[in-house]
Amino acid sequence: AVACNYQKLSLNTTPFLKRAIRLYKKFGFVRRGAGDLFGTPLLTMEKSLKSAAKFKREMKK
Repeated sequence: AVACNYQKLSLNTTPFLKRAIRLYKKFGFVRRGAGDLFGTPLLTMEKSLKSAAKFKREMKK
């Protein structure tokens, strides 16, 4: 994603997958919203890739 210059990653999960949410947070994802899909609650989580892209550019110097 960084190589393609994407600025963020987004994912959806359900609140009852607590271990998955902890893993996503460990890797830098933050909660950005909530909703539902056919009655199943969903959380939207995002991770910014701006710092990763900046790091990659600096390593090329």
